[in-house]
Amino acid sequence: MIRIRNYALILAMAINLLTVSPAESCSTFMLSRDDCLIVGHNLDQEFYTPGMIHVNRRGEAKRSVNGSDLGLTDVRTPALRWTAKYGSVTFSLLGRNLPDGGMNEAGLTVSEMGLGESVFPFYDSLPTMLSHLWIQYQLDNYATVGEVLSHLREINIEASSTFTPPASANYHFFVSDSTGRVAIIEFLESGAEVYVDESVPIPLLCNRTYRQELKLMDKYEGLIGWVRRQFDSSKDLRFVKGAAALKSFNAKEDGPPVEYGFDILSQMQFARTKQWSVIYDIRERSVYFRTNQNSKIKHFAFDRLDFSPEAPAKIIEDIDGQLKGDISGSFVDFNRDADKAVIDKFLRSLVRFVAKSEDADTMDSHMIENYNLDVRRYVERALETTERIRQ
Repeated sequence: MIRIRNYALILAMAINLLTVSPAESCSTFMLSRDDCLIVGHNLDQEFYTPGMIHVNRRGEAKRSVNGSDLGLTDVRTPALRWTAKYGSVTFSLLGRNLPDGGMNEAGLTVSEMGLGESVFPFYDSLPTMLSHLWIQYQLDNYATVGEVLSHLREINIEASSTFTPPASANYHFFVSDSTGRVAIIEFLESGAEVYVDESVPIPLLCNRTYRQELKLMDKYEGLIGWVRRQFDSSKDLRFVKGAAALKSFNAKEDGPPVEYGFDILSQMQFARTKQWSVIYDIRERSVYFRTNQNSKIKHFAFDRLDFSPEAPAKIIEDIDGQLKGDISGSFVDFNRDADKAVIDKFLRSLVRFVAKSEDADTMDSHMIENYNLDVRRYVERALETTERIRQ
């Protein structure tokens, strides 16, 4: 195993520049009962985060992209090429094939949440791919948690987005399938930590390690724990709140599972950082979502989408748009300009946050001074990365 010193230095700078506190970041849960199987996910950031939805077809040919492809390191690893076995629907702020998370035709879901202490191993004999592309790779190729885990150590995950810095992608992952099985996957200094089956007593993940979250639960159990929660209400208790809501769900009393799922997601959000909330109904193969910019719940069904290789790739260009109800008929053909638009909005929002200025010249000066490229080139490089995947 080798370490890439220069790349590690760049990544360290990125993490220092963009660190959102655990109390204000993402979360994912599964609610599983005889009558329901849903997965809910929050994307939370301290700055505005736009998004789009991609319909990814079967039969699409793709390739791995990593730091050496982006000129971040001269250490090369074997390229990996594949053809998507399953169609999927993904939510992305970085363009095609670089999702925040999604669900495929088989009912596999993959979601990411920030984990600052992540340490990804690197073996120069293995293919390497960006974190977000790793998510798409799982959705393209596997139907079950077991399949994901059996191939877990075949790929280096690179903790970068489509560009670095100032954005990083130090994540841990929540994976679920149509049987209700859940896996929590973390990469730490001690190595890969995988929680599955009996080792996942609470199917929920936020921004601490899973071991830390379970230990925290012990502190808030019982009557004494309830009293502590009242005194500690300003602390990050998202895991505690979510766990209690999952445990207490009663379909007869609490209404439709999807509505209850959105209530859980609301309990695990902070007003100034909430961006998206998504629920995947695995049994029904349906997706529901709302955003801070458009709080109406929208939904669409997989059986209204065409995942065949011959079909045109489809997208929802802007999840903040004026959509409502069933949006199955609102998908349009994929186009490069739509990818560029969401990448541009996201990166400019990110740079404004990091540079602490909305002035375009100040933003450019910050990027040039620190990273030797202006914002326009930053956006172009990210778009080029998405296009490399399809070569």
